[in-house]
Amino acid sequence: MKILSALALCFLLGGLARAQENAAPAPDSAAVPSAQPKIDPAKEDDIRHLLDVVGTAALARQLMGTMEQSMKPLLANARPPGDYRDQLIDLFFEKYHSKLDTKTLLDLAVVRYDENFSDSEIKALIDFYQTPLGKKMITMLPKNHRRIAAGWPKTRSTGGTRLHA
Repeated sequence: MKILSALALCFLLGGLARAQENAAPAPDSAAVPSAQPKIDPAKEDDIRHLLDVVGTAALARQLMGTMEQSMKPLLANARPPGDYRDQLIDLFFEKYHSKLDTKTLLDLAVVRYDENFSDSEIKALIDFYQTPLGKKMITMLPKNHRRIAAGWPKTRSTGGTRLHA
């Protein structure tokens, strides 16, 4: 799960970085490029509702926390020990948190969902995820990803020819 979560966050962060590069500099600009057409407010509300139903904000916080915990040892090992190293790492994460908050990631997700789904498709997804099967999918998908990720090193070491339960 951590591997898949880290990959998902990397894709989100990569998109966020591209969106910020393309955005016109403004004091309170969102992660939405300035050339992006304005999203219909009703569709935006539906997208945000979908993101809430599937727990996207909680997942983003979890992924950011996991990524931070994974990065700290790498950053610490890349610098010589001492107070300066600890201060540098703290400063890095302070900047990291100021640039990559959950709201920014959700704003980017809204743009991407708007690009890829019609409002009727968003509503259909909301309807699905509110059914018993949809709720089960929300619950089981992370568990299945963890099991897949846990088995991945075993399949790689055997050349991918055998799967282990």
